[in-house]
Amino acid sequence: MKRIHVNDLLKSLGIIYQSVLEDYERLCEFVHPNYGSNTLVSSGDLASGKIGISADLLAPELRFACDVIERCAEIDSQLIFSSTRALAQIGDWVSICSQTGAKVSQIFSLRSAYPGDGSTKNAAIFFAKARTHLEAVKAFYAYIEKEGIILRSRQVAGVEDGFLFEIADTDRGNIWVKYKIS
Repeated sequence: MKRIHVNDLLKSLGIIYQSVLEDYERLCEFVHPNYGSNTLVSSGDLASGKIGISADLLAPELRFACDVIERCAEIDSQLIFSSTRALAQIGDWVSICSQTGAKVSQIFSLRSAYPGDGSTKNAAIFFAKARTHLEAVKAFYAYIEKEGIILRSRQVAGVEDGFLFEIADTDRGNIWVKYKIS
């Protein structure tokens, strides 16, 4: 197995974090003291400098390091979210493909037929042809987009008789939606 070099990681990160190489270089100079660049442990004058530099003089570098850490944490959070979403979608496709009679060519079809108008719990919109919960949720989002409805929030309203009920707060009032629990 080939070992991963830090420069390979920096190159990959550079796709979404353009100044990563410059920031990494600045952090390296801060934490790896050498002649002419040893601000972390001394005033910078070799053999005659002051050891134990004051925190006031380190403040700009520490502030910069905190900013880089926060930027990297935000990127990490975004990558976790997007990869989790992708894995959920792949899992949904596998679930659809493994159903009896399912065809691989049909995994990308949107099952959008629905009874009900969503005005009450008994008239909840239900995507009866959806093969999975994720597919039903995607069908609901396609429905509100098609109808020009602005979704403000979704809230679970209850579980009953094998169905999950939600109330969607929209610009047109509340819409009841039900999903089969599989």
